Amino acid sequence: AEEQFSDYEGMTYRVLDLETNGFDQGFESSSYDLILGINVVHATKDIKQVLRNVEQLLVPGGLCLLQEAFSKIRFIDVIFGMTDGWWAFTDHELRPEHALLNAQQWQNTFEEAGFSSASITTPLNEEAGLFAMQGIIVAEKST
Repeated sequence: AEEQFSDYEGMTYRVLDLETNGFDQGFESSSYDLILGINVVHATKDIKQVLRNVEQLLVPGGLCLLQEAFSKIRFIDVIFGMTDGWWAFTDHELRPEHALLNAQQWQNTFEEAGFSSASITTPLNEEAGLFAMQGIIVAEKST
């Protein structure tokens, strides 16, 4: 992204460890308009804590934009189950048996973390194939 958008002034690009308090990483509270993640939040120990960490960093009305998987399919477990984060979850009250949440669980969890809204979009056609398992979540921090 930094290379692609290098012509745009005022942009900063940094890696955020979602499981660690952003302040301890040098990020400022209520300072970011957008936090973007692609298939990363499910690969954390505690989704609720991660979303609280993200919420603290966003300005009022700031957005968290995620792409996440919603479908629990065994062959995906076989492929990604070998990665460090897939089975790392410890929030068993939210995820008792599997790393992935369904769309309604995501919506509820964002609301519990202090976001005013969370919109979720999933592909509507069967021709989407593997992409049908993915969805886009846009959550807005309360103003």
